[in-house]
Order: sequence, then C-alpha cells, then structure tokens
Amino acid sequence: MDALWGPFQDELMELMPGADAGNPQRMFEVYDAFLDKTYNLRVVLGMVSADSVMRIAMGRFIGVGGYRSDAYSIFEGTAGPDGKGMYYKGYAKKVEQTLHTVGGASTVYASDPRLFLDKAGHNRLVALADRGGDASMIGRHGRGALERIPYFDPMRAYAHPVGHAMLYGVVKRTLKLFLGKLKGIGECGPLLSFPKTILDTIQQRAPYVRPPHDVGRKYHDIVQYFGAPP
Repeated sequence: MDALWGPFQDELMELMPGADAGNPQRMFEVYDAFLDKTYNLRVVLGMVSADSVMRIAMGRFIGVGGYRSDAYSIFEGTAGPDGKGMYYKGYAKKVEQTLHTVGGASTVYASDPRLFLDKAGHNRLVALADRGGDASMIGRHGRGALERIPYFDPMRAYAHPVGHAMLYGVVKRTLKLFLGKLKGIGECGPLLSFPKTILDTIQQRAPYVRPPHDVGRKYHDIVQYFGAPP
C-alpha cells in the first residue's frame, strides 16, 4: 500500500500546512477571476469514496466473509451450519461474544455503540496484526493506505455508495424472484416471476446494452448464470 500510495501521501503532507515564509512551496494557489483575488490554500483529504472491494484493499481489512469483517467494530460473526459461511446476527436479539466482553456483558446487540472502534482502537489492532496476530480475528492484515497522513482516520474517512453497501441484498433477492431462482417463497412465487418468453427476450437484448464506462468484461448472461461465479 505504501508503494502504491506513498507519493500521493507525500504530496498531501507537503500541501497540508499551507504556505509559509520558510517554505513557499507549501501552497495551493487559486485565482478567483470574479473577485480578482488569489487565495493560498491548505490541501486536505476529506473523504475516500470506495466500494467494499477497494476499501478492503486500501485499508488492508479482512474480506467480507471473515470472522471480523466489519473493520469498524469488534463484533463477531457466527459460523453457519457445518462451519460453512459467516453470518452477522445480533440485530433482533443479543448474541454471545466469545473473545471480548463489552462493559462486562458477554451478550450484546450488533449495534451496541461500545463495540465501535475509533482511530486509537484501530491502531491497537494494527499493532496486533503487525506482530503476527490472526487477521481474521483482528479484522485487518496491518496498516492500510494513507495512514501516514496524521489527520486521516480510517474509521471515518471511507464513504461507501449506499446502493453498493446497503441495497445489494435487496436487489439480488428481487432479481432472483423475477428470474424464478428464489426458493421457498410460497405459492405466489411463480406469479411474480417472468415467463419464459420474457426471459428469452432478456437473453436476446441484454448483450447489446453497453455500460458507460470501460470495464473490460464480456456480458455475463444474467438469466442463465445469475448467482454463479463469473
């Protein structure tokens, strides 16, 4: 991360203090043509907008299926049946915590504010990771990008698109319903799914839809392969 982001961090740290008599290079000059005035500004990084994949890569956080996949909290996941999958309960009722107690309580809600980490708590976990601790239990592999910038707080500075981070499960389930791939939804299921004629039309037309950006990937047939690895 430092090799990739090091030059960017150096530049931000150079511009951060603003201009002064001893070092006039520390400036970002902006001319306002309307007021005919020049401003010397400090430059700070306000926010990093990233999806979960980039946030994990930049922050060196554990993946979404990890025991501590919420990098901002010390809340623990729960292994699924036969040890398969990782689930995050604790929203409808309190769940048991095996590694940490919060305020002496071993059962907590997932949204308990005492679980959430600040920058100091994050730094303590980074130190554990650097000493060879289990990344899945710690929630990170080590120190991430941009953390040499003194004001950068990885617990506050990453912004996630709401559609990517919150609505994905809703969209995925809705598409499965329309495509007839959602199981266990009762007798009304077939009435809410597209008939074969519409699915055939989707398969014929969808490959011709081109995204407005260059992703370098061929179309993945949503009717045939939805939910399967590309």
